[in-house]
Amino acid sequence: MTVPPDTTSNMSLATFTPASGLIAADRRTPAWDAQCARAADISYLPMQSMVGPSYGVSWIDNHVATSDPAPPPPNPDEAGLLPDAGRSNREVLGPGDHPFPTRCAVRTPSLRIDPAIYLATLVREFTDAGGAIVIRRFESASELLSLPEPIVVNCTGLGSRAHRLRARNR
Repeated sequence: MTVPPDTTSNMSLATFTPASGLIAADRRTPAWDAQCARAADISYLPMQSMVGPSYGVSWIDNHVATSDPAPPPPNPDEAGLLPDAGRSNREVLGPGDHPFPTRCAVRTPSLRIDPAIYLATLVREFTDAGGAIVIRRFESASELLSLPEPIVVNCTGLGSRAHRLRARNR
């Protein structure tokens, strides 16, 4: 188990997609949808305020080369869960306005996050504010209850998969 910069997340590129792969449409309820949409809205504004070099957050244009510029049907796993910014700022580019070999292209802005910068800044801010990162394995829920800290953040990441596989193989 590691912390940034020695994590897989530190070497990727991220965009603001709070619902991507989160839960299958057939497992959602209206209450879950409302709570998830509210959480996405709450996090979207602060993420926009982080645009700049200190957090590694910037805007990027996503392009889809297409001959049919009609909006695609929403991904059922994400429908209604994301802030409206990208969909309302969707721009159709006609022939000659884009470099693609299609009649049209659709440009949609998206927040891009450079995790190497973003994670380093978050860790620094957290520790500067008195927080501590403690890597610890818990064998039972009762061990969590014995902690003196009032708040515990479980950041499982990819490392949790290896731990689950080891636990299953015991």
